[in-house]
Amino acid sequence: MTAWWRTLSERERVLVGGAAALFAVVFLWFAVIGPAGAWRAGAAARAQAAESGYRLVSRAAALANSSAKDPNAPPLRNAVVQAAASLKIDLSFVNALPDGTVEVQGGTAAPERVFQLLSTLETKQAVKIIDVDIARSADNPASVRFQATLSK
Repeated sequence: MTAWWRTLSERERVLVGGAAALFAVVFLWFAVIGPAGAWRAGAAARAQAAESGYRLVSRAAALANSSAKDPNAPPLRNAVVQAAASLKIDLSFVNALPDGTVEVQGGTAAPERVFQLLSTLETKQAVKIIDVDIARSADNPASVRFQATLSK
């Protein structure tokens, strides 16, 4: 390599050295400085997204805890019975289990009322629907029967 370098004239050496310096600057820009700048800009965006996600989760947790710890909230069994009565849905079986869940079986009712019952329990009473089985009634195809397992 040194033999080749010595065969170059002074002008060619300056030109090759300048090209090598320019290549090094361009290489550093695209291989080091550019990605570092993009990483820094992306880090700010990721930090802001993480912060907004944290705020959303903390608000949701506060909402869930506030409804679950309401001392004036009726027991789950009572809330289910009251909500069903207000929608004129006959409950054939309501069983409060030791783990806090409630099993419910409903008599025949319009499907809209059953869905309204489940929606009301979820939104207004903070009830979690663990399992629901809805089937058409054999007596009346326009109505349904349901079984549900609910918890707070």
